[in-house]
Amino acid sequence: GALALPLDLRAVLFDLRDNDGGLLSASVASARSLLPRGAHVLSLQKRRRGSLRTVRSFRRRWYHRASPLGSCRRGGGRPALPDGTAGGALGSGSFGCGVPVIVLVNQQTASAAEIFAAALAHAGNALVLGTQTFGKGTSQAFVHLPGGHGLTFTVYSLAAGAASASHPLNDGVAPHVRWQWWSAVSTATAAADREIALAADAALRATSCSAAA
Repeated sequence: GALALPLDLRAVLFDLRDNDGGLLSASVASARSLLPRGAHVLSLQKRRRGSLRTVRSFRRRWYHRASPLGSCRRGGGRPALPDGTAGGALGSGSFGCGVPVIVLVNQQTASAAEIFAAALAHAGNALVLGTQTFGKGTSQAFVHLPGGHGLTFTVYSLAAGAASASHPLNDGVAPHVRWQWWSAVSTATAAADREIALAADAALRATSCSAAA
């Protein structure tokens, strides 16, 4: 069933600071669960004849399971918060409640975490808040060798956005709203929580001003 969200909910936050990634398949599946059907998640690219060419694309298909937030409902009458290309509610079919989505990043956000952040930003109009991410931009394969050894090698370059207008991830994900974090990410303190609240408020105000301009 639909997930009821509080009337006073101002935004949904995904904190990817100091997240150095994980499995490519997990980041793609997570993004698919939040984005609308047909949304482009990721392009895998290889260099051919001197230039990078897309060899595989990941999208959210009709058969991919959606998050309960994709069918959320809100109590009556409260106007939606600002929406736009620099941030706002994710596209139709996911977070269709006028609730802005904010992704928190820093220089240690890397690899699969960058894939997730870029997918939400490019395909879902999520607002990226913080500093430029690490910019790993490649995917590796691992081969087991005899004697307990192994070999890791790069297979693909990664890009966000559709193949016709892809954005390579080797330069990192640029934030829509810059914020230099002063609290340690690993420190769960009241001060750290206050900084997140201040940063999110600044991002929402910036989005509001941009939409009104």
